Amino acid sequence: RLRLLSAIQLTFPGMASIYYGDEVGLTGFDDPDDRRPYPWGAEDLELREWYRVLGQLRASHEAVREGDLEFLSSDDGARTLAYLRRSPAAAAVVALNLSERERELVVPVSDRVPDGVVLTDALGGVEPVEVADGVLAVALPPRSVAVLVSGDDADLVAPAAPTGLTAEAGPGRVDAAWESVEDAASYRVLRSIVTGGGYEAVGASAELAFADESVRDGVPYHYVVVAIDDAGNVSARSDEAAAVPQLTVTSLVLRGVVDDAGAVVNAVEVPLSAIDGAVVVEVAVGASSDGPSIAEGVVVEVGIAPEGISAIGGAAWTWSPAETVDAAESDAIFHGPVQPEELGGFTAAARASTDGGETWQTALGVGHIDTVAGADIEPPAAPGPPELLDVSGERVRFRWAAPVADDILRYLILRGEGGGEGGGEARVIDTSDVEVYLDASVTAGAPYAYTVVAQDTGYNLSNPSEVLVITAEKRVVDVTFTLTVPENTTPDDTLYIAGGFQGWDPGGDPMTRVDDTTWAITLGFEDATQLEYKYARGSWDAVEKDAGCGEIANRTLTVEYSAGGTQDVADTIEKWRDLDHCP
Repeated sequence: RLRLLSAIQLTFPGMASIYYGDEVGLTGFDDPDDRRPYPWGAEDLELREWYRVLGQLRASHEAVREGDLEFLSSDDGARTLAYLRRSPAAAAVVALNLSERERELVVPVSDRVPDGVVLTDALGGVEPVEVADGVLAVALPPRSVAVLVSGDDADLVAPAAPTGLTAEAGPGRVDAAWESVEDAASYRVLRSIVTGGGYEAVGASAELAFADESVRDGVPYHYVVVAIDDAGNVSARSDEAAAVPQLTVTSLVLRGVVDDAGAVVNAVEVPLSAIDGAVVVEVAVGASSDGPSIAEGVVVEVGIAPEGISAIGGAAWTWSPAETVDAAESDAIFHGPVQPEELGGFTAAARASTDGGETWQTALGVGHIDTVAGADIEPPAAPGPPELLDVSGERVRFRWAAPVADDILRYLILRGEGGGEGGGEARVIDTSDVEVYLDASVTAGAPYAYTVVAQDTGYNLSNPSEVLVITAEKRVVDVTFTLTVPENTTPDDTLYIAGGFQGWDPGGDPMTRVDDTTWAITLGFEDATQLEYKYARGSWDAVEKDAGCGEIANRTLTVEYSAGGTQDVADTIEKWRDLDHCP
């Protein structure tokens, strides 16, 4: 096990630190037998030779000494591990078998070490291994390690990364192009739907261009290119280029709203209700497409705003996605729901995007919706008073009790800025589906006043809850520690509390005697602070022990703010190390 450990240590990045005697098998035990003297004349010379070989390997092989680290395979069940150290011109694969039986490791090294390269075990335990089909297969005896290094004759120098990558989008395709790289025999094109990673190969080219026709219109794609030389060495990736293949929308028409009978009409009347008040809007889209269906290349949304709002797309509009109900190659019908949430008249509109929502085209035509009072016009009761859970300079979190009702839809969170019960003019800042809310948009040191309003499925609003006034700052809690001590505690001694909050000084924070067996101290801590502490009588030789004279773990405490800004902690000591002659 020490050989395996030292092999990892001396093939890992960073400076290896070998404590004296490790290299010759020096042993020890628990305190006070931690580290014995160097065993002059009784060294394990085979182990010392092992360390010498590893040290010379590290000094002589560029990849082991200064190469990048990459884990190639790990198997907890088989207890095997393999990782790569790679410099620009050299490679070393460290393969370990930690189990009690022989294991064959099949290590993937594709794009890291080319096929045909022969790696030799610098520790002499296994025969040379050749990379084939992107993998390295090596059989390891039980509890053994091989450091498979490249030789001086191996060509491992990769070409330079391609430059000048561009990506131009068209309907159903993206055309990529780049500049020539010296010594490159071919190029590989990789693609991701997110920027900066997640790339997968989509094609290869011996030219300086590639047409990707496996794309979906309306989806942003991110491309990189690598160069590959005749030996199979793969370059670093090029800079990224992005493109969004797009359809050309030829027609976009809002056909109307769907009534209860399923007919498409210009206007409908619906009851105000979160259950029965949704209205379906129908939109027809036509486009020029080389793909299988327009439905795969266009995003359609429907929206509503109170009547009289002329500009479509402003803050007064509420949008929701529409789905295809009938689609062909060049035209499709979309349906999407809109949900009025107050009495009155509303205008329905539609819009479409061919670039994933970056830009929008507004549909021709509008629909009209009138809401009337529904069967439910009784507002719910007000929510219970907000109760503070957590506060700091970055957040305020509180909860409240739900009113007695079975049709609560959501809660409106109102916030006023400024002190006092009114808290300034309150406005709705958010909604919540549950009876707890976290406001992360506060300013440190600023006072706020919160109220909560319940809204039922008939969109009826309750009266506001009581007001919670709070300043967005960390609060200090006065924590009182009351300690009961054994009767044999020396009367003239002073008791101390020691912890991470004061540097673990056993004589730093004196407590006050309450009576013969009780001591106390009050300290201030910020709310939610995690404490660790112990009690002592001025020295760690006079520290507390458990009833069996055993060492006790550090006491722990989470500071919690209460209404009075105080917290009480009651502790008891069973024995003292010195007075009870504990070891």
